[in-house]
Amino acid sequence: MKPRDAFKALQKQARAFPGAWEDHPWGETVYKVGRKVFVFLGVDRGDGSFGLSCKLPHSSEAAVTMFSFATPTGYGLGKSGWVSAHFAKTDDVPVDLLKQWIDESYAAIAPKRGGSMSSIRNPGRVAGFLYLLIVVLAPVCLIYIPGRLFAGQNAAATASNIAAHELLFRLGMVSELLCGTILIFLALALYRLLKGVDQNQAVLMVILGGLLPSAIDFFNVLNDAAALVLVRGADFLSAFDKPQRDALAVLFLRLHHQEIVAAEILWGLWLFPFAILVYRSRFLPRFLGVWLVINGVAYLIISLTGLLWPQHEERVFNLAFPALLGEMAIMLWLLIKGATPPPLAAATDG
Repeated sequence: MKPRDAFKALQKQARAFPGAWEDHPWGETVYKVGRKVFVFLGVDRGDGSFGLSCKLPHSSEAAVTMFSFATPTGYGLGKSGWVSAHFAKTDDVPVDLLKQWIDESYAAIAPKRGGSMSSIRNPGRVAGFLYLLIVVLAPVCLIYIPGRLFAGQNAAATASNIAAHELLFRLGMVSELLCGTILIFLALALYRLLKGVDQNQAVLMVILGGLLPSAIDFFNVLNDAAALVLVRGADFLSAFDKPQRDALAVLFLRLHHQEIVAAEILWGLWLFPFAILVYRSRFLPRFLGVWLVINGVAYLIISLTGLLWPQHEERVFNLAFPALLGEMAIMLWLLIKGATPPPLAAATDG
């Protein structure tokens, strides 16, 4: 973005903060919260150059080291974490990076109110909490209910169990719908956290890990709904006797399982861009990125085994289970330690 356009975009960013207001001391545009300046902005009307100064208590040293346009602010402010960026008229200004600098500067200058700023500005914990919800809900529909109600090849016993525990079966349907919904918000939370590392990989992560698996979850509930209708034996099904209805109900439950097996391909594929982003992020441990790759490969192996050699699916799942704990590890890390991308992450490709 050219300097004049960048100036307008960053003005809009600075004005949006609670309590922020514009001032013009020394003939320069500044934005303050209360009486304190959190960003200096300026465009030279002569040569069209652009400059910005922010307080970066967490990333000033890295910013000055990594970016040629960044220098410690003069008049001794650099010693307090202030960093200045200068761009010529023809330079392409990294607006996303500078917006995150302004975010960090405002957070450092603005009055703290009950710690709310910290929680709002830690997208890692938001993602970790959403991940936790999926970890809690997913086993209900994937493990607990099939283990409690499904009787293997015995269609009559399976139908009888579902009829006797209809509410439990419906709770499984609800849990699957909730998982599909939360997946979308989880993918978006991770996108917010990691888009500065590589936006293309982050978009791919959202598609493979949020939108497509979520759609499968929603469509898969139709199989459960069909099985439930057959088990309850509605009047319009009188053309089918009970053994036939039971057999059809189990057929829909099998289709549900086959869609889960197919979805495991996406469960594996989305972990590859996720792993790349974690590995390159510099604010998350690299071993988690490596573990996520292993986790993704394990899902692909389990899925392909279920599709090609279903008789070995359970055994392969048991062998691969330790690898599947990679997602549990990243979930716990995000939930407990949190993660906040440094402002400079938006301008690096890793």
